[in-house]
Amino acid sequence: MSADPAIKVERLVKIYKQAAAVDGISFAIAPGSITGLLGGNGAGKTTTIAMIMGLLTPTSGAVTVLGSQMPEQRYQVLHRMNFESPYVEMPMRLTIRQNLKVFGMLYGVPKLAERIEQLGEGGGYILSPCHNIQPDVPTDNIVALFDHARSYVPSFMK
Repeated sequence: MSADPAIKVERLVKIYKQAAAVDGISFAIAPGSITGLLGGNGAGKTTTIAMIMGLLTPTSGAVTVLGSQMPEQRYQVLHRMNFESPYVEMPMRLTIRQNLKVFGMLYGVPKLAERIEQLGEGGGYILSPCHNIQPDVPTDNIVALFDHARSYVPSFMK
C-alpha cells in the first residue's frame, strides 16, 4: 500500500473470560477499497468490527482508523463510519427515543437532548405521536416508522 491504510489492525486480541473471540489478527485496508470478513458463526467477525469501530476495547493489540487510535480517539472518526448488517437491528426492548439516546451517546452527538427534541418538532415528526412505542409491536406502521427513523441518523449526527 502506498497511502496510509484507512484501517489498520495489529495483533488484535479479545478474550471473554477464558475464551478468545479474536486471537491475534492483523490486516490493513486501503482507502477506497471494499473488504469483507468471512468466517463461520463464532469466528470473531462481529467482535472484530466492534473493536474497529471503537465500541469494544481489545484485550491487546491496536486498531487505527483514518489515523485515529481506537477506541481512545473514536469520537474523531465515528461521524465518518457506519456499520450496517442484516443481522443487527435497533435494540427491540427500547423505544425510538431511547434508541436515539443510546446511539447519540455512543457517537458523541453534541447537545443530544436538544437534538432529540428537535426531531419531535415541526417537520421532524418521527417521535410524535409514537415516541414511546416499543418497536416490537407487530404492526407495519411501527416497522415503517422505525425504517423512517433510521433514515434520520446521518443528519442527526451533525
